[in-house]
Amino acid sequence: MRKNETVNTAISPEEPAPATYSPVIEYIGPRIQELCEKKHMSRYRLAQRSGVPSISITRYINGQKSPAITTLEKLCAGFDISLSEFFEDTGFQPNPAFTAGQNHMLEVMDRLSEEDQKALLAYADYLVSRKN
Repeated sequence: MRKNETVNTAISPEEPAPATYSPVIEYIGPRIQELCEKKHMSRYRLAQRSGVPSISITRYINGQKSPAITTLEKLCAGFDISLSEFFEDTGFQPNPAFTAGQNHMLEVMDRLSEEDQKALLAYADYLVSRKN
């Protein structure tokens, strides 16, 4: 290299950014998607409710970007949940004292929004009342 030459270290638009592993990114995107589905909320609606641009929400879901904690708090407000609820373990654990059918019903209930849980319970009550 000559004395007055400079080296261009910028990444060209064609080159992908260096890949980095982040368990936070791997958790946040799917969790946002899960909450959107559970609350029957589109990304656009979440953007309206949270004030976070929908393009950013898409990038979080696709694992291209990780939100700052203040942004995550805004998303939680859009979902009407706390930050701790966002990170709580929501995995269903079957109860060995129940039958497979009972555990399946509980797992289905666990995946539904609160509104849908109420509707399912009302339907179950209706089915029971028909038998009596």
